[in-house]
Amino acid sequence: MAAPSILIIDDEPDLLELFRAALRKLRYRVLTASRGDVGWQMMQEEPPVLVILDVAMPYPDGLELLRVVRADARFDATRVMILTAVPSRVSKDDAALVDVMLSKPVTPRALEQAVVNLIGM
Repeated sequence: MAAPSILIIDDEPDLLELFRAALRKLRYRVLTASRGDVGWQMMQEEPPVLVILDVAMPYPDGLELLRVVRADARFDATRVMILTAVPSRVSKDDAALVDVMLSKPVTPRALEQAVVNLIGM
């Protein structure tokens, strides 16, 4: 059986690679998607234990995808972390749907620590 996965969805390729490298040492498989729709497809094929969403990305943006994930009972056990350069874009209602919100720029070490705090190692 495959190890549980973490899915990072961000439209910035350099950040995807940086974050993947930072999380690689954890016992989880680290998967990436550069678009919300691709990430959503990946989630349906294999629900991750954690999805890390960039807020500002092409359709659907991270907040739209967050709402879809939280409305789908298949992902009740999936933890959600969002990354945003503009925290004020995240409404109180949306903030209530996430387990962790980190402000960009996020260092790889800060991301790793947030993941460990949220889902363990």
